[in-house]
Amino acid sequence: MRRNRLATGLNVVGMGVGFAASILIFLWVEGELGYDKFTPGADKIFRLVGKVGPGAGAGTGQQEETGTAMVPTAFAAAIDGVDALLTPTTVTPAIPVASIDQNSTPAVFTRWVNFLDLCAAAVPNGFTAGGLPTSLQIVCRGYEEPLALRIGHAYQAAHDWHLRTPSMAG
Repeated sequence: MRRNRLATGLNVVGMGVGFAASILIFLWVEGELGYDKFTPGADKIFRLVGKVGPGAGAGTGQQEETGTAMVPTAFAAAIDGVDALLTPTTVTPAIPVASIDQNSTPAVFTRWVNFLDLCAAAVPNGFTAGGLPTSLQIVCRGYEEPLALRIGHAYQAAHDWHLRTPSMAG
């Protein structure tokens, strides 16, 4: 060890980096495997990931069309017996006008509704600590707009969020 200090130092540093990388990989895998497992009914939670726009689905024609066409059918089967899904309308609360990024959209929670041929209604459901409004999205099967509107009406009858106005003081 004393004769080859440089080699020993490199070995110790390399082993330390290896251990650190192993620990980070273990923590990452554990996080991925445990994602949303704490939620009751986690086995019934679905995450839909898809590409929209030019270059979406660079697969072969017929297979791609069949696969894309099957998604709404598979989703409908997965939610059989469910009248409505309630989700936030956007990922973030309302965005102050001064901080809007015109190159992006907060519509992550609304795109899948269109993709799956569903319908939705949005109702106010509160304010953030900063006074910005939030909303609840009520998603129903396609052409079941009356059901979405009835649920929204019942929610508004039980709460007064739709009557409140945000403070304009910033």
